[in-house]
Amino acid sequence: MTTKEKILREIQRIAKRVYTELGPGHEEAIYRDAMSLELQEKGYAVKTEAPVSIKYNTSKGKSMIVGSGKIDLYVSKRDSYAVIELKTTGRLLKEDGNKTKEEKKEYIQLQKYLKALDQDCGVLINFPFPGEDEPEVII
Repeated sequence: MTTKEKILREIQRIAKRVYTELGPGHEEAIYRDAMSLELQEKGYAVKTEAPVSIKYNTSKGKSMIVGSGKIDLYVSKRDSYAVIELKTTGRLLKEDGNKTKEEKKEYIQLQKYLKALDQDCGVLINFPFPGEDEPEVII
């Protein structure tokens, strides 16, 4: 198992624990803060609401910052990094059975953040409401 796979698996376990403990119906910030606490207890360095610059390359080759976003959780452990985007909505993939994860705006947002940071390890976690047995984790 690769380091990336280990990190993603651990993040998935932590998300399940947070959702089991808190249950459905909270604001995203509550799940974010609980995830941050659990990740730190597992030895991760965590940045919440980490800024990310969005760049645009002009037709003349200039690279310009045209905006910014905020990553819910940017975590690192032993030179490995992961971007975690959180949502609190109905099921992302089951609600619209015709769309794949690549067609969902939430997943596309995660991919844009990964590109802006030149990272390849990211996960989208949805703490669904109404409640489900566990969070929806999209890797």
